[in-house]
Amino acid sequence: MTQKTKNELVNLLSGLVLVGTFALTISLRDNMNVYMVVGAPFGVWFLVYASLSKLIPVKKQKEKKKTPSQSQKINNYTYPNIRKNRLSSDEKILKMPFNQLSWREFERLLYLYYKSKGCKPRETKNGADGGVDLVYFSRTHNTDVAVQIKFYSPKNYVKVERVRELETAKRNYNCVLSEFITTSGYTTSATAQADNYRGMTLHSGEWVQNKIIKWKNEKAISVKKTS
Repeated sequence: MTQKTKNELVNLLSGLVLVGTFALTISLRDNMNVYMVVGAPFGVWFLVYASLSKLIPVKKQKEKKKTPSQSQKINNYTYPNIRKNRLSSDEKILKMPFNQLSWREFERLLYLYYKSKGCKPRETKNGADGGVDLVYFSRTHNTDVAVQIKFYSPKNYVKVERVRELETAKRNYNCVLSEFITTSGYTTSATAQADNYRGMTLHSGEWVQNKIIKWKNEKAISVKKTS
C-alpha cells in the first residue's frame, strides 16, 4: 500500500468513526453535557486516527534513478587513470579510448590537436609549469596563448583559485591571451572571475567533447588506415 492510499483509507475510516460517535453522543445527549457531546466524538476520532496511522503498513517504494542532464551526459566519462602520470606514444594516445587516458596523455592530446591546426604549440616543463601547461600561437589574434589544462572528473569543478593562477602565470610566458581547458566545468565564482579578466577563455567538458574528442576519433581512423 502506498502512502497516498494509506492516507485516504485512514481518513475514510476515522471519518466514519467520527460520524458514528457523534451520532451516538447526540442520542445520549440527555445524559451528557454539551462539552461531552462535542468533545467525545473528536477524542475518539483522534485515537482512531493515530492508531490506524501506526497500524496500517506502507510499502516502501524504490527510489527512481535520476536521469542525468544533458551536460552530465556530455561529461559522463570514467577516469580510471586520472591519478596516473603515464605517457604513451602519440600514436597510441590517438588510438586509445578517451576514458583510458592519463592526465599527462590528455595534455599531450591537446598538444597534438593544436599542432594539427598549425598553432606551433610548446609544452612547458612538467612539474614546473607555474600554472601554464601549454603555449600555442593563435593565427587569429597573431599572438601566443597560455593554456592551463585540468583533467578532472565531471563532478570536480575548477575553482576560482585556478583561474586566478592562470591569469598570473600567463605573464611569465609573455602572453596576453589565455585559455583554461577542463574535462569537467567551472564553479560560479570561477566563471565570474574569468569574465573580469581580459583575454581569458574557459573551455569545459562540452567543448572537449565537440572539439578534442571528435578530432581524436577522426585522427584515430586515419592513423589506422596508414598503419
